[in-house]
Parts: sequence; C-alpha cells; structure tokens
Amino acid sequence: MLDQDYALYPLKLVNELFMQGNRKKARAFMEYWHDMHVIEIAQDEYFYAKEWGLSVEEAADWIEDFNNEIDRFAREWRERSEKHFQKCIELEEQENGESWNL
Repeated sequence: MLDQDYALYPLKLVNELFMQGNRKKARAFMEYWHDMHVIEIAQDEYFYAKEWGLSVEEAADWIEDFNNEIDRFAREWRERSEKHFQKCIELEEQENGESWNL
C-alpha cells in the first residue's frame, strides 16, 4: 500500500496553470490528484462540477485534461527510471568490466 503521508504530483501543469492566472484549475487538479492518491476517495463528474463551480461538461473536460497530464507524468517517470537504470548498468560495466546479463 502507498504511504498516504507523502505524495509526488505533476508540478508542470500546476505551474503552467498558475502562470496563466488559472489558479482555480490548478487547485482543482491538486484536489483531483489528492482524491486519486487517497484510493478510498472516488468521485464522479457531478461531484467535481459542484465542488469546482463548473458545469458537468466543463468538469468532464478538466478531468480529461487532468488524466492526460497524469498519463504524461507517468510516462516521463518511466522513461526517467529506465534511463537512470541503464546509466547505472553502464557505469557498473565500465568500473567492473562485467555485464548484468539482463
């Protein structure tokens, strides 16, 4: 189970939204991320529409934007992890002249 005391979230979207003056959507994303992180909390578009002061259609659009950002975030972390792992293997091989035989 994930440790509920700590969370890593995509700052890129939050920063972009703040820079665009869209603090409302930035806060909505952080709330959506928190709800996703705390697995027991699952809400529907109607809940978020009311919570964020939007129409159901607008809330659905925001949720789609958020999910796209979450997908991009996960992809970038996978790529970063793979690159880091490969670099570790390369360094080990350079230092020891041995292969990890993956």
